[in-house]
Amino acid sequence: MRKFSMFLLSLQLNKVVKTNKTMKTLETKIEDQYKLFFDSVEIDHNTGILGKVEDDLKDKIRFSGYPYIGTQYLNAKKKILFFGSDMGTDELADQNTYDNLETRRSAVRRPSVLDHHQLIGAIYTISLGILKDNKSWNNAYVELMMHENREIKNVLKSEDICEILPPEVLDYVAFSNVHKFVTVGRDRRSGVKNRGWYNKEEEIELFCKEIEILAPDIIVFMGESEISNNKKILLEKLDSSKVIVKWMTHPSARAKKDKIVGRFNKIVNDIKLRF
Repeated sequence: MRKFSMFLLSLQLNKVVKTNKTMKTLETKIEDQYKLFFDSVEIDHNTGILGKVEDDLKDKIRFSGYPYIGTQYLNAKKKILFFGSDMGTDELADQNTYDNLETRRSAVRRPSVLDHHQLIGAIYTISLGILKDNKSWNNAYVELMMHENREIKNVLKSEDICEILPPEVLDYVAFSNVHKFVTVGRDRRSGVKNRGWYNKEEEIELFCKEIEILAPDIIVFMGESEISNNKKILLEKLDSSKVIVKWMTHPSARAKKDKIVGRFNKIVNDIKLRF
């Protein structure tokens, strides 16, 4: 019996080692692709300042940061990649730099879901709903749906509900932005200031390569109205036979109906009907 237990432990350890190696390979591919992008549009590797830009924008535009990739992304039964429109704020302006893979992960993945803001709360809820059947998270999802008429950010301010919700859900997903730049020093997320192309050809190529490397089963675009001008362009780059694509109004939109828990459940159900 002891030998059998040791055998099972050995198998588990080997699986962890293999996953870590595979994850490292994925991260290296992402980093290498972004480095090529940096060189193609003349981004300073230290500060993230964009060099290939019109003269009046020189020293005013910064690369906003690497994507978030959960540590268990490759182990998800269904790999989910979320895309927002743009970062919105110059998050590391005080350090005159941008988030790499590790600092992005640290900023997003917290010990508790308590006080996740509206966007991360929506990503969390949709991910939990899609992955719950494979991770024994059904009870947590049922409990969350008891608050279907409340805004998710307010639900996640309750310590009682947060004690029930598994914080590791975000370990199994990834998210990025269609537009990769932010105005230096920008401190407000609202508005369309950086929702456009500075080097369209190179940025769309990066968008395609990012999807190719992450190889998601499901892509959720958040902010349909913000991305709508580019919807045709982006869809042309996606093979709909290989990936489920869902467009949704941004979860931080002004209308309350776009922010409530029940709305995200409808999105989950719509996606799962297409499995």
